[in-house]
Amino acid sequence: MAISRGGGRLSLAEKNVRLRLESLRQQRSEYEVNLYMTQERRARIVQAIQDNRITAMAYRTAKFSPIQWLPKEILLLIFEHACAAVDTIKFPIQPEDDDHYFTPYLLASICKYWRDLSIASSILWVRLSRNTTPCLYSFRLGFFPRLPLLTLQERAFSTGPTSLRVCLAGNNSHPQEGSFAHNSVDLNDPAFSAVRSLSIYNDGSYRVSQNLPRDFHHLQINHIAIRKSEYWSMFKVNRKHVRTLWLQAYPFLHSIQAACLHFDYVPEMVFQDCGFMLKAGGSQSAPICYAQSVELSECDNAHALFEAFAFPNLKSFALTNASRSHTNSREICLPPDALENMCPQLEKLRLEDVVMTDAVLLDILRCAKGLKRLSIIDARELYPYRPTLTEFLLVELQEGLCPHLESIELVFNPDYGVDVELLMEMLEGRAWAGSLRAVVIGFRDGVEMEARAIARLRALRSTGVTASLW
Repeated sequence: MAISRGGGRLSLAEKNVRLRLESLRQQRSEYEVNLYMTQERRARIVQAIQDNRITAMAYRTAKFSPIQWLPKEILLLIFEHACAAVDTIKFPIQPEDDDHYFTPYLLASICKYWRDLSIASSILWVRLSRNTTPCLYSFRLGFFPRLPLLTLQERAFSTGPTSLRVCLAGNNSHPQEGSFAHNSVDLNDPAFSAVRSLSIYNDGSYRVSQNLPRDFHHLQINHIAIRKSEYWSMFKVNRKHVRTLWLQAYPFLHSIQAACLHFDYVPEMVFQDCGFMLKAGGSQSAPICYAQSVELSECDNAHALFEAFAFPNLKSFALTNASRSHTNSREICLPPDALENMCPQLEKLRLEDVVMTDAVLLDILRCAKGLKRLSIIDARELYPYRPTLTEFLLVELQEGLCPHLESIELVFNPDYGVDVELLMEMLEGRAWAGSLRAVVIGFRDGVEMEARAIARLRALRSTGVTASLW
């Protein structure tokens, strides 16, 4: 049988054959795709099996390998991190921090190999301390059965310590032990030539050792930390080398001023746990007034410091851990006159864990027209309980407040109710304006940022801004 259409003839058998061929071609294409996907899966499985074999081999090798097989450089790097992890404060001035110095001793007492390795290292021993407290010295003697400390100290000191700590601690119950002759230090020894930091601590006793080292004039002391000490006048240092002065637990302004009078010029001042009581009134020519960097940590009455002293050269101001002070329910306020004096040259402002209203922060930002770096970490208001990063503050920043701002770090508690959408709009606006160079945002306590905020943060990078999460 044949069918005629349009003058042509096409048999039914031929038509069926062509349809069958077309169906077979489609099946072949599907089979080829499935074969390709199967081969891809097989290749991934083979690679995963190979990776697992390598990983398992590495685990088996590491499990049964002695630690001595590690290269000395890797062991020393581990030792260095172990010693650094316990000392995160620039100046170790807390009494309990003395335990940090024993980390190299503990490492060296594990075995002979570790002892020889640690003694030969100059990295682990740069923060040795000499202390005049008898109990601490006897505690060190307890290491003698396992480790010859005297030899270890001589070898360690020969590499040159960079930090010394002097404790003005007496022993009123045992007056016969007051000389501490066994713990006297010869600072003229060349081994001390590398010392750059000096920490002085007073435990409150009025009896000071006669053999206490006092003349540090020949050393290039760059950083000095003083805690609860009214005996600073008995120490001699080369004042022209001092770059940082750290005062802790000074409750009165007049005592702070007295301590600063021993220096001609100190660029960096750090006040920790200071009360700033009894306004000193006065002396605007004191060395403290010429500081370029001031940090207040765990301090009460911050406004009293700025009422007593002017800081016309201030370029960096940090206010940290104010909520841990004794009056943590008090909001921080700075007098308007102080802002006019401290802010003209201010380039860096850092607020961390403070109680401050957005109005006070706005006063600072409006006066600091040349501000380049702003860091606000967990700043909040007290009444009503809300973040310092209010909508009003964010709008002010979006409209061009602090036009020279190059770096912004904003970290806040997710429960405070910060308008993240408005925050990102502000950052994007400043980024497109061209001045912003670096942005860091995040939530406190490790809470993950919203996905949409992360996406907006990624978009900031297209403008050339270094954007990252806290």
